[in-house]
Order: sequence, then C-alpha cells, then structure tokens
Amino acid sequence: MNRETLNDKVLATVRAMVAQGLNRGSAGNVSVRYRKEKHDGFIISPTGMEYEDCAPDDMVFVGMDGKPWGGRKPSSEWPFH
Repeated sequence: MNRETLNDKVLATVRAMVAQGLNRGSAGNVSVRYRKEKHDGFIISPTGMEYEDCAPDDMVFVGMDGKPWGGRKPSSEWPFH
C-alpha cells in the first residue's frame, strides 16, 4: 500500500476508536509499519490533535532511527509502537 492510503487508514481507525468510546479527543494512538525503498519505519497518529480535526496528511512517518518526517510531531508514545 502507498503512504497516502495508509495515512487514510490510520486516521479512519483512530476516528472509529473515538466513535466507539475507546479514546477521547487525542488520546489513544494507532500506527502501521511502512517500508518502501529508502523509507523504513511506521506511520503514527500525531500528538496533541483531536482526531476529528486531523487530515490524512497530519499522520506522521517515523523512521527506524526515531526521527519524524513532516510537519507534525508523532504521539509521545511512538517508542512503544
């Protein structure tokens, strides 16, 4: 799957978790492994954003070196993922 599709799926999953009462606001996180060519890491929900206010592009790629790519910061729980 491409990164855009995975971003959509991560966002849809955290929103579904909120709708089911498993999370509130920006609590709870979802990640998925992403590996393609030079990119090896995972995509995770961002920190400090309510998921209803997020767009797919707000999801954060974190490399296996722990460095996030993009404009948002990853969830503070990214090391667990």
